[in-house]
Amino acid sequence: MTIEQIKELSKEIHEGNAKRGFWDDERSLSEVLILIRTEMSEAVESDRKGIRFNLPFNKEDERITRQELYKYRTIDNEEFNPIHFKTYVKDTVEDELADVIIRILDLPSSPVKEVDWVKFFSYYNYWDSKKISIPFSIYSLAEWFNYYMPYSFDYDIEQLSHSLVFVLNYCKGNNIDIWWHVREKLKYNATRPYKHGKKY
Repeated sequence: MTIEQIKELSKEIHEGNAKRGFWDDERSLSEVLILIRTEMSEAVESDRKGIRFNLPFNKEDERITRQELYKYRTIDNEEFNPIHFKTYVKDTVEDELADVIIRILDLPSSPVKEVDWVKFFSYYNYWDSKKISIPFSIYSLAEWFNYYMPYSFDYDIEQLSHSLVFVLNYCKGNNIDIWWHVREKLKYNATRPYKHGKKY
């Protein structure tokens, strides 16, 4: 993904979330950030349960993975099928990490924080990717939030960019096509009700 593509994706994410009512009411930065933290925790829970896109869908039959089943189910139908997504992709580690990215990229295009995109991407690819565990990756990301976020809503854009970089580098080091997962999740979200049936 190029910088311009990510900027456009941020705009697309925010417009979709606004359309489904997430920005109808004034939102605090604390609400937005805690929801990012929530997605991090859900990624850890999926990892604990062994729910991964590249692992078997059925533990009793390890011959075929969720990924193979999902692509097989959609090969004859180019239209997105939310039932197939919910069955094979939703709530996997990869899906939860896509949610982290979606929530992070919703913020730059929102009314909460105006972003200097040049500065934002000056931190892009700051770390080299390496194969690390989900608990270590999410713990490191959570520590980043804990260190910077509680003290001021006037946070520096460096924190937001570093948060994105944490996730992207983890995915790169673990051979996860995270942008594919983001795109699939956005297709699924487009089929969901107002505020995804939640309060906020």
